[in-house]
Amino acid sequence: MAFVEKRPVISMPEPSEPDFRALFEKGAGLYLVLDPGLVIVAVSDAYCQATMTERSAILGGWLFDVFPDNPDEPSATGAANLRASLDRVMTLRRPDAMALQKYDIQRPDGGFEERYWSPLNTPVLDEDGAVRWIIHRVEDVTDLVRTGAANEALDVLTRDQHIVISQLRAANKQLVESSERILRMQRDTSHLASIVESSDDAILTTFLDGIVTSWNEGAERVFGYSAEETVGRPVAILCPADLLHEEADILARLRLGQAIQHYETRRVHKNGTEIYVSLTVSPLRNAKGEIIGGSKIARDVTERRQADARLADLQSELIHLSRWNMMGMMAAAIAHELNQPLAAIANYAAAAKRTLGSQQFSPVFVADIVEKIGKQRERASQIVERLRNQVARGPVQRCPENLEDVAAEALELVSSTVHRAGAHAVLETVGALKPVLVDRVQIQQVLINLVRNGVEAMEHSVVKQMQISVTPVPGGIRIDVSDTGAGLSDDVASRLFQPFVTTKDFGMGLGLSICKDIIETHGGRLWAEPNRPRGTTFSFVLPAHSSEAAA
Repeated sequence: MAFVEKRPVISMPEPSEPDFRALFEKGAGLYLVLDPGLVIVAVSDAYCQATMTERSAILGGWLFDVFPDNPDEPSATGAANLRASLDRVMTLRRPDAMALQKYDIQRPDGGFEERYWSPLNTPVLDEDGAVRWIIHRVEDVTDLVRTGAANEALDVLTRDQHIVISQLRAANKQLVESSERILRMQRDTSHLASIVESSDDAILTTFLDGIVTSWNEGAERVFGYSAEETVGRPVAILCPADLLHEEADILARLRLGQAIQHYETRRVHKNGTEIYVSLTVSPLRNAKGEIIGGSKIARDVTERRQADARLADLQSELIHLSRWNMMGMMAAAIAHELNQPLAAIANYAAAAKRTLGSQQFSPVFVADIVEKIGKQRERASQIVERLRNQVARGPVQRCPENLEDVAAEALELVSSTVHRAGAHAVLETVGALKPVLVDRVQIQQVLINLVRNGVEAMEHSVVKQMQISVTPVPGGIRIDVSDTGAGLSDDVASRLFQPFVTTKDFGMGLGLSICKDIIETHGGRLWAEPNRPRGTTFSFVLPAHSSEAAA
């Protein structure tokens, strides 16, 4: 039987992990490890030896406190260049190779020793891509620089290296900026296209000859045409026959680089009906800045225009009813005023009759009486005509008027009401007045309402004085109606021109609201303020008439 030799089993130790810190510190390379705050967190022995430092003295120190520039060289750039390189590493998160640097090292005795280095700074990124550490590696090339024979070659190498690095750095920066710009443009274009397509407004573009080049879904909803039916065709297909000149004017303004903002006009729907649109038109330019077409945004305002028309009709009806209500309350005063000329006519007629039947008949005397009867008849006719004008319903007619005459006639209409209340009213005009483009009856309605309100406010006042002042102001005419009544409470004053706000027991609170609407429709403004020492002053300003405004 063969003899088999048995060898003892030798157990091998488990391999241990290498000590990377020891390897780093004992390696031949010159390395520093920095955190993002440029604090030194690790250093190799070779680096300490080359820089004449000790690890315990520099760990935890800020890089530029440990390695400052040589104070004896004010023009030294070593620290500034290194800081710029580290900033690029933090920003771009990529290695940055520096050109050869002169960066003197402080000796233990406090002096500085001339040194030249070739640095490379490399980022270490964490899982999120942020810079966690920066490895600063250098090569000490001082001996090479000091070697006279190599100086010229080194200068050329350094210069070329600096040029290449600068060119690479500039190219990298341009590449990053271009990439970011392209991404932004792509995002913006996509976002803009989404907005255009989802807009309720019609958005379209045309060439300078009026040919449609784009048409969004909003345009299809507003005008009824699809993009297939409009792109490549003249935009003038949307214009009514009487407004074809508008499109030519728009294209002419586009060629001049002019924009058009919120221009309201009419256009034709595919079904043949006319719609009102608000147009905004802007010129389109190419990369060279040349105008190549126009962009148009059209908003359908047909319903708003119809609502405005209905509102205008309702306001007109309300103003008319307000005049009826006001004239009804003035009926007694008007009747009293009419009684005066009618009574005078009766008296003159009786006198004429007696004269005709007497023996002292005088044709001259009778003729004088007949003339007086005619004057009283004319006076009564004027009172009735003014009353008829106030309550008549008709279209608003604005004509250039002298507000002094308008105010005087309104005051005459309401004079009986003023006198019966025991009040006294004075009309005062200050300065030369320019004509104002107004509806005479509506402005008189405002004045009558304000005077009547003032008379009612003075019911319990000892002094019942009203003053109506007509004064020219820059750009217009101002009228103030002042009373000496009890004035307005703060609560009423804050809501004075709102509908249904009143201090009267039987008032509806619509008079001042209607007055405000009339004045604002004329382009003016109505307000109230205390009258010193007592009462209230209502004021309004109307713009002066000009030939341009009339046109």
